[in-house]
Amino acid sequence: MLLILPVVVLSQVHSKLAFASQKTISPTRRLSRNALRAREVRWHVSPTASSNIRENSITAANFAEQVLRATPSIDSIKDCGDNIFTATITQSSFPLVTLTPKMTFEVEIVEPSSDRIVTTVKLIEQKMEAKGPKALTRIVLAASKTVTTESTTTFELSGNKLTGSAFVDIKMNLPRWIPIPSKTIQTGGQASMDSQIKSDLKATVEMLSK
Repeated sequence: MLLILPVVVLSQVHSKLAFASQKTISPTRRLSRNALRAREVRWHVSPTASSNIRENSITAANFAEQVLRATPSIDSIKDCGDNIFTATITQSSFPLVTLTPKMTFEVEIVEPSSDRIVTTVKLIEQKMEAKGPKALTRIVLAASKTVTTESTTTFELSGNKLTGSAFVDIKMNLPRWIPIPSKTIQTGGQASMDSQIKSDLKATVEMLSK
C-alpha cells in the first residue's frame, strides 16, 4: 500500500549516487540549471487481495485505524483528528544513508451498514528524512522533491470477507545531474513497486483477518 520513491531510487543506484557526491558542482545548483530538461519516469500499480475474517471485531468506528496499524511497513501512527493520521514508515538503510519516510493519510468510511463497511485511505502528504553523508542525503532529498504520488487504498468488509484494493500512481521528474539512466529507474522502480505494494497489501489483509 505504501511506497516512497527515493527509497527505490537509492536501492537501485546507491553506488552511482556515491560517485555523484564527489562532483564539485552543487547538486542543488545543477537541478536549477537543468530543471527544464528533467526526465520524467512514471509507475502505476493497482493490486487487490482478499481473505475471510476469522473473528470479526472490526467496526465502522475503528476500521481505518486498524487498517493503518495492520500495515507492516508502518512503525507508528498518530490520530490527528478529523480523519487525519500521520505515520512513520519503517527505516530503509543502504550503504552510508538511512531513510525514514513520514506520511499523512486521510481516511473515510463510506456508507457503513450492518453487514458491509468500506473505508478508504488516501495519502495526502509525504516527507523524507535522511541521515548520512551530507552530499548523499542532499541528493536523495532533492530527488524526493520531484516526486508526485497519488495513492488510495480501499478496504471492503462484506459479511466475513475482506477485500483490499490499492491504486498507486507515481511520477518523478528525474534531474539530469543524477547519473541514473531513465530506463534503469523505470524498470527497476516498477519491479520494486509491484513487489512491495502487492506484498504490503496482502500482509495487511491477512493481519486484519486474524
